[in-house]
Amino acid sequence: MGYRANIIYYTTSWFSLKYKEKIDLQDIWNRQSIGNEFDEDIGEMADQVSKYLTSVIDSGRNVTQWAKQASCWDELIDKYERISKS
Repeated sequence: MGYRANIIYYTTSWFSLKYKEKIDLQDIWNRQSIGNEFDEDIGEMADQVSKYLTSVIDSGRNVTQWAKQASCWDELIDKYERISKS
């Protein structure tokens, strides 16, 4: 997977944003696991991030360069948070 680091960074950031009130980061660090209650969600989020980031390939954009831009993050959050609220 050529964009693994980008997918991990974006998924971790999105997960933290979405669950910031429901997770104990120190506990996750100590256990080195997010726990079974979040397994399905984080897997789904990673899949959505992967599809989102690699969707720019068809337009000739460089995924790694796109992922460095604030507008990439803003667009991802807008797109998926809007869907989850509907």
